[in-house]
This record gives sequence, structure tokens and C-alpha cells, in this order.
Amino acid sequence: MRDLKFGQDQGNAFYKELQAAVQNYFEQNNLSRAGSGLMTFKIALYFASVLFFYVLMLKVNSLGGFYLCYLSMGLAVLLTAFNVSHDAAHGVAVKSKFWNKVLFELSFHLQGNNAYVWGKYHNESHHLYTNIEGSDIDVLHNPLIRMTDTQALRPFHRFQHLYAPFLYLLYSLNWFFFRETLMVFNISSRTIRVEMPPAEAFKLVICKLAYIGYMIVLPVFWLPFGYTRPFGVFIESFYGIHHFYGSFGRFPSFRLCGAPQSRRFGLCEHELAYATNENFRGL
Repeated sequence: MRDLKFGQDQGNAFYKELQAAVQNYFEQNNLSRAGSGLMTFKIALYFASVLFFYVLMLKVNSLGGFYLCYLSMGLAVLLTAFNVSHDAAHGVAVKSKFWNKVLFELSFHLQGNNAYVWGKYHNESHHLYTNIEGSDIDVLHNPLIRMTDTQALRPFHRFQHLYAPFLYLLYSLNWFFFRETLMVFNISSRTIRVEMPPAEAFKLVICKLAYIGYMIVLPVFWLPFGYTRPFGVFIESFYGIHHFYGSFGRFPSFRLCGAPQSRRFGLCEHELAYATNENFRGL
């Protein structure tokens, strides 16, 4: 990862004014910037929903009930990822720094993913160096998708706005089975690489094996549906439907763009120029 230094610009004054306005908003409305009673309720609800539907899945006798519970559990996992995992990674799910870390690691590891890798990707690369090739790890080196003007232009790239959403449906599948796993061997299609400590590599392998164990192996031996049904619903319902909606839900938040390397911006000016505000009322 390239260690970039942002310059000084008028964005620094804007940032101070923005911070003051945000702080004033929270104080006037008596709101906490990290955690709330409602957020605590949502955290408990989503974790409890995952556990409830999983236990119920292991108790059903009908194939239809099995599919329904598996799908409902997938939705609960999605809600946990969107509402708990992401906010905890940013340290704002609850007020306690310790419990944010616990929620962050627990929610990721229960999904078979590695919290350390995602934290490096998201917090220390993507948010700090948004859309800068060689520093933002979400800028791909993928021959099918051209994200910056430094990447080779192919004739089929003129159609990438049509096929990219469908390729993105494979995002979570790729993340779980290949992207993180290959990182153990220091293999990545990203513009930069994250060095994985041995302890995190071990944790990654254990969590993925455990995830496959309780999502496929346990239902195979516990339920009277043989091995093809649990494995099929794992792919079709959890990774077909769960990741279909998850990928389509996340796709609008990403843009196929990159920041030019020749201009030296301050951090705030860079974010204003090369990040997209999805809340159009806030424009």
C-alpha cells in the first residue's frame, strides 16, 4: 500500500465547519454519536434472529420448512452485516470501544469471514484513500472491469455498465471462497495487498471450516434430507438468494471510477471530488 500524504487546501476549513455543525446537531437533539437504545435493540434482535432461525432449521421435519428457515436466517445475517458489522468496524455500534471490537469480530467470524482483513480493506485503505489506485484496495485489477484511466481499455468495456451489476452478484461468493483464502498465500487481484499475520491466517481457516461445518455438515448429519439438500440450499438459498440480494443491495454504493494521480489534494477536497453522496437530499 502506498503511504500517501494529503496536502493543505480549503477543504480543511470546510472540514472544521462541518465537524462543528455535526457536533451541534447531536447536542441540540440530545443524540449520541455512537450507539443508542435503538441500536442496542437492533443488535440483540438480529443476533437473536440468526440463532432462532438456525435452531428452528435443525428442528423442522419438512423440506419446505427447512428452506424457509434457511432463507430467513440468511436475511437475518444480511441485517446483521449491514447494521452491526459495518458500524462496529467504524467503532460506532455501541459506545464501548471494547464491545465494538467484540461485535465486529464476532459478526464477521460467524459469517466465515475474517475481521482483520476487512478492517484493513475498509477502514485503513478504502475510506482513507478513496478511489486512489494503488492505495484504495477496492480499486480492482480485473480485466473485465475498468475502474481507472490507467487500466487498459478494451472494446468490451463500453458495455461494463450493463454486465458489471451481474458480475457483482458473485462478490460475496468470491470473497468467502477465494479472495480471503488466496490472501493466505499472498495472492490477490487487488491493486495492493494486505499482509496477513500467521495468527489471522489460522483464524481465517478455522472460521471458514467452522462456518461450513455448521451451515452444511451439521444439517447433513442432523436432518433427514441426505447430503444433497443441505448443500443445495446452502448454494441456492444462502449463497443464491442471500448473496443475490446482498450484492444487489451493495452495488449502488460502489462507482466504477478512480482518482487521477497527478493532482495533489487535501483529504477533504479529495473526498468531495471523488466520493459519491448516495443521500441525494443531502446534496
